[in-house]
Amino acid sequence: MALRNALRPFAMLALAAALGCGLIGCAPAPEEAIRASLSEKLDDIKGLDEGFLRELQADMDIDRFGEYGIDGLEFMKAYLEGFDYSIDSVEVADGTATATVTLTCKSFSQYRERLAAAAQELIAGDALSTMGNDEINAAYGKLITERLQGIESAPTQSFAVTYELDGDAWEPTTALEHQISSAILTN
Repeated sequence: MALRNALRPFAMLALAAALGCGLIGCAPAPEEAIRASLSEKLDDIKGLDEGFLRELQADMDIDRFGEYGIDGLEFMKAYLEGFDYSIDSVEVADGTATATVTLTCKSFSQYRERLAAAAQELIAGDALSTMGNDEINAAYGKLITERLQGIESAPTQSFAVTYELDGDAWEPTTALEHQISSAILTN
């Protein structure tokens, strides 16, 4: 009985703390909220979430690969295999915030160079002269997917994402998907 009476003040303090958080809203610090928001989006890419990949696919105009017999979603999954990110900093001031992000993914410039060289080899050969349009498209589609294999991952140029406080929530003011696709395409 004495132990219960001795613990009662601590129990009351714990209850008051819990109720206080509910009443005044123990929201995470702005930096934590922004990091969580960014991580949620970027983890969708890292986990190869199909919905988000379809948004990126449309933003990067990968749908046109269909004429070469390539499934755009499968291409995006292969391209983003090994994707990672870092949220380098979050600076908050007067209801706005800027988060600096660096992505790590396959080097698009290396991919583009390898694809251009392979296309030149294909054009230089005699095989195209005996092919129809569908066969040429299929051959080019094969190059597109083959040249993606073995591309090394590299960090992208860091980019800034701006957030504003909207009520109690921090919301990005920029099109995050567009910024991500831009970073990926300039890597």
